[in-house]
This record gives sequence, C-alpha cells and structure tokens, in this order.
Amino acid sequence: MLATKLVIRQPHGGLRSISGNPDFCHSGSNKSSASLNEESSKMKETERKYVLILSLPLFVLILTSSLVGLIFSKIYDHSTPNWLVQTIGQDAIDLFIVLPVLMTSALYSFKKNRIAWSVWGGTLAYLAYTFVIYSFAVTFNSLFLIYCMVLGLTSYALAFFAYIQMQSIGSDRRSDKVTGWYFVVVSICFALLWLSEIVPATISGTLPASLIKAGLSVNPIHVLDLAFFLPMVFITGIAILRNRRWPHLVTPSLLVFFILMDITIGVLSLAMRKNDVGGSIQVAIAMGVLALISLVLFVRENRPHPGNNPA
Repeated sequence: MLATKLVIRQPHGGLRSISGNPDFCHSGSNKSSASLNEESSKMKETERKYVLILSLPLFVLILTSSLVGLIFSKIYDHSTPNWLVQTIGQDAIDLFIVLPVLMTSALYSFKKNRIAWSVWGGTLAYLAYTFVIYSFAVTFNSLFLIYCMVLGLTSYALAFFAYIQMQSIGSDRRSDKVTGWYFVVVSICFALLWLSEIVPATISGTLPASLIKAGLSVNPIHVLDLAFFLPMVFITGIAILRNRRWPHLVTPSLLVFFILMDITIGVLSLAMRKNDVGGSIQVAIAMGVLALISLVLFVRENRPHPGNNPA
C-alpha cells in the first residue's frame, strides 16, 4: 500500500488529500467542515463508480470479441498464416490474462486501492494499443464494430484516468532513477530495432520481411511505437533522471503496460514458432526477462515513500 499523501487545491479554494489508496477525499476550506466532507465524499463515490461503469462494458465487449475469435476462427481466414496465429493468440491472451487483470484492478480500484488504480490505467493503455491494431490491421470481419467500440471506450477511460491523475500533480513523490534509465534504454533499443527493419526497406524500395509474412501494407506497431509510445517512454525516462515530479503519475501504469506487452510478445513468439510461421525461443526468453524487470520496478515504484505519511 502506498504511503503517498497528495494535497490538491480545489476550484473553491480548499485542499484535498489523496493517500495510500485512490481515496479522492479529505478536505479543508472556508466552507464548514461537515458540508465540505459531504461534497468530497460524493466526488469520491462518483469517481470510484466511473471505474466500474467504464470497465463492465469493456469486459463484455472484449469477452465477446475473444470468444468469437477463438471459437469461430474462420472469420480470420483471409489472414496469412503468420497473422492468423498472432490474432488467435492475442484473443487467447485477452481472454485469459488481460480480462482478469482489468476486472480485478477495477474492483480493487473501486475499493480505493492505489496500486490497483495504477494497474487499471496500465491495462487500459495496453487495450487501447492492442485494439488500434485490431481495428486497422485485422482483416475486416463481423467483429469490426466491437473492435471500434473497445478502442473508443478505452480511449475515454484513459482520458478519465488522466483527469484523475492530473489532480495529483502536486505530489512531492518522484520515480526511481533506475526506472528512468530503464525507460531510456528500452525506448532507444526498440526504436533501433524497428529502424533496422524500416530504413533498409525504405532505401531499397521493398517491403520489410515482417510485413510480407503478416500480409500487411503497413505495420501499425511501427506507427504506434515510433510516433507515440517510444517517444513518450523516452521523455518520461529523461524527466525521471532530471528529478521531475510528474513522471510518478504515469510510471507505474507504464510499467504495467510493459509487463502485459512483454508477456504478449513472448507468448505470441512461442505460438508462431510452434506453428512454424516465425517467432523464436530467444525472443520469448528476452520478453520474459523484460517482464520480470518491469515487475520488479513496479514493486519499487509502489513501495512506501519515506517522505509521506499515510492518512
């Protein structure tokens, strides 16, 4: 349980404290203590309910998408063997790993658990990333509208998560510099990995080998990573190393994203190798190591902060 205590100025001039759990409560202002406490309690209850309001339809939509994809896999028949294995594998990961994490973190966030709140945010980021790929790179099928609904709902849920986190901007807690170096190194390494495939193909005027195997015209993973995700991770890492305060608002959730994505890449690599359509044990092992490192750093990020006292 975090021992973080954050004090935030309210629009009416009062102060609100968030500690240990995502309480979104405790106040002090010119208003009477009783009326302010009542107002803060209502705000806390509303915010907590939104976690479930957003998570429950996501659960139903993703459950439907995963089960239909696994049971009626013929909807993917127009995919190449490589992309077929990856799509079915992603459906299984969504069903057996991501959905339990999403709903467990949502329920514990509703019960005011700060760590679960970070896990919920990281899971939303993972789902948004994943369903961009479903929406733009999986051959059109009967689940297309569900892909779009999941992508839209996770985007709005992430906006809600960011809104709540921004209210904690005054925290004096800072992320671990080991995590900062990790973010910098990982973002640079993955950028170089993608560029090593893209640049030669650009110069020669040919398609990258991974696109040919997957049967895609453009790899959405390249776009998401090079345009958005890797620069964000790099900037966050640099901000941590410069001892800025704001990275702690996103660092735990980024690490959750890393854990889920590393597990996904590792499992899909093994599935592709088993079906003789690519993948390698070495990649799976490397992703397992990165997932473990991310988990250790996540635990370090959520250890009690000596400068703060629990409420």
